[in-house]
Amino acid sequence: MKYIVLIFFLIGFNLSFSLEYTESHLKLADELIEISEMKDVDLAAIAAEVLDYFQITPEVENYQEIKETYIDSFKNDYMIQVRELYVSYYSEDDIKAILQFYKSDIGKKMLKNSELLSNDILLSAELWTEKMYSKLESMVDEESK
Repeated sequence: MKYIVLIFFLIGFNLSFSLEYTESHLKLADELIEISEMKDVDLAAIAAEVLDYFQITPEVENYQEIKETYIDSFKNDYMIQVRELYVSYYSEDDIKAILQFYKSDIGKKMLKNSELLSNDILLSAELWTEKMYSKLESMVDEESK
């Protein structure tokens, strides 16, 4: 009896990690990835960094072929993982609502400005950190006098 309970527990545990999603859910996730330009990651730059790390330089005979193979392999694996994350976080109805928003005027504006906004936020955070560091440094200097 203990073994039967254990077997059912293990089967149920295993099934919870192998959820299947409908084809329409996956297609909606693909559309969301497409519209949000997630697929436009600069893979050439990433590939160049990785190849450089492994000391595979342009002087290597088949460098371009290695780079293209790496990019194709990485992009396929990456996009599959991104799609799986989207469908695990958002239901079909959620994705439909997000797509509807991104297709609206304000959604298009948000997509257009999101990279610039992110860069400005990062720059602002860096400047704030430097400012706070200077203030803290001054406070420590004052305390030590």
